[in-house]
Amino acid sequence: MTKNSRSVFIQIPAMIFLLCGTVFIFSACAVRETAQNRENLEQVRIGMTKAEVLQTMGDPLWSENYSQENLWYYYTRTKWYDGMVTRDECTPFIFDESGKLMGFGTEYLNTHYRFGNWAQSGKNTDLPIDVGKAL
Repeated sequence: MTKNSRSVFIQIPAMIFLLCGTVFIFSACAVRETAQNRENLEQVRIGMTKAEVLQTMGDPLWSENYSQENLWYYYTRTKWYDGMVTRDECTPFIFDESGKLMGFGTEYLNTHYRFGNWAQSGKNTDLPIDVGKAL
C-alpha cells in the first residue's frame, strides 16, 4: 500500500465523521428552535397586532418564498431533519389588512383561503390569494 492510498483511508472516515457531526448540530438547533416556537405559540391570541406577535414569537421566516406581508410562517415542528425548512414544518399566521391576527395554523389557512394556480397566474402555488380577506 502506498503512502497516498493510506492517507485516503484516513481522510474518508474523517470526512464522514465531520459530516455526521454537522448534521447532528443542525438537527439540535432545529429541535431547540421548534420547541421554543411551540412554547411561545401558547401565548398567542387572536386579535394580537403584528408587533405583539413579533414580541411573543420573534421574527418569522422572512426568507421563505411562501411568507408574505399578511401571512407569516414560524418553524414549529421538525419532520425531516435535513437542514431545510419546509412549509409542512411551519405554522402559518394570518393577519387582516389592519395588521390584527385573524388566525393561525394550517387548518385555519386551508379553511379560510383559496390557493392560486401557478400555471394560470405565473406565481408560486403555495401563496394564498387575497391574504387578509377571507373567502
